[in-house]
Amino acid sequence: MGVVGGPDSIVTDGLIFYIDPANSTSFVTGSGTVTDMISGVTGVTASATHLADNAGIFDVNGGSLDFAAASNFFAASGSFSVSMWLNYDDAPAGYADSPFNIEASGTWTQGFGFVNDSVTGNLRWYIKQYNQNQVTTSVTVGQWHNLVGTWDGSTLELFRDGISIGTDTFTGGITEASLNLPLKIGRAAYSGGQMDGKFSTFMIYNRRITAAEALQNYNALKDRFV
Repeated sequence: MGVVGGPDSIVTDGLIFYIDPANSTSFVTGSGTVTDMISGVTGVTASATHLADNAGIFDVNGGSLDFAAASNFFAASGSFSVSMWLNYDDAPAGYADSPFNIEASGTWTQGFGFVNDSVTGNLRWYIKQYNQNQVTTSVTVGQWHNLVGTWDGSTLELFRDGISIGTDTFTGGITEASLNLPLKIGRAAYSGGQMDGKFSTFMIYNRRITAAEALQNYNALKDRFV
């Protein structure tokens, strides 16, 4: 069974949150809200600009999509996966340019997400400790990438464009203070900075999806971006 109005070929087992600005079930051009196609939960565009001449893309340079507390979508010690399509307009300058993270600490040691390395400009998927429990990949400015970060309570893994970049281990939990923050897409939750670029579909699963499933989702949507 597919998502309402969504591609039938994406993985739906464990899918608990899915926004797609190209789908009228999720977003209508000119609207200030965006809707999760799984639960019907709505968020606000918060100055993120929908590119009317390029349907299905948000420009988040100076904006984000904001939803309710992250605890509605993630458990502190549970398994989950996050997937997003993104495209940087400029090389990331530092952590403030990160496209998505849930983090209550200025030392980036409580939450999780996709964050930028301020030295290399590479992107990290991290759990709890940004410079220890993490996997890093490069991203090409001006090129669309599908990033998928997974965690099952002990192993985290990062995929780029359907291919596994690597794994790391972390056994423990995410600090509840981070999960009490709003779910913001297109910006770093703690620093308040926004990525300089664009993004489109965004998914959350309540389990660690497999390598085959990450590739399946990439193949289901890649013709829109690459």
